[in-house]
Amino acid sequence: MTPLFPAECIYALSAKEVIARLGSDLQRVLSAAETKALFVRYGSSTFPIAPLVPSRRRALAQFESPLAWLLIAARAISPYVWTLEGGRRAPYKALSLLAIAIANANY
Repeated sequence: MTPLFPAECIYALSAKEVIARLGSDLQRVLSAAETKALFVRYGSSTFPIAPLVPSRRRALAQFESPLAWLLIAARAISPYVWTLEGGRRAPYKALSLLAIAIANANY
């Protein structure tokens, strides 16, 4: 399989130039033989499909980031600080840190 335009950026060419290099025109449709020859020469026009990552692996992947560990540490310390401050109102800081850690979980 050879590349269509080896050392050039195809997006920099005009549509007419691309059609001329392909040896085609806009007035006729490719025959089955031409289609097969182009397929053999250039390959399929599809992108490879990436394998799916299991959800448990995606969930564990969030712990690779130092930011995630910082949020978890802040979440663990926040209730203790809340009790030292008197703990009269709801622990909004701890709850917001938990929400941020969950939102950071790349699902």
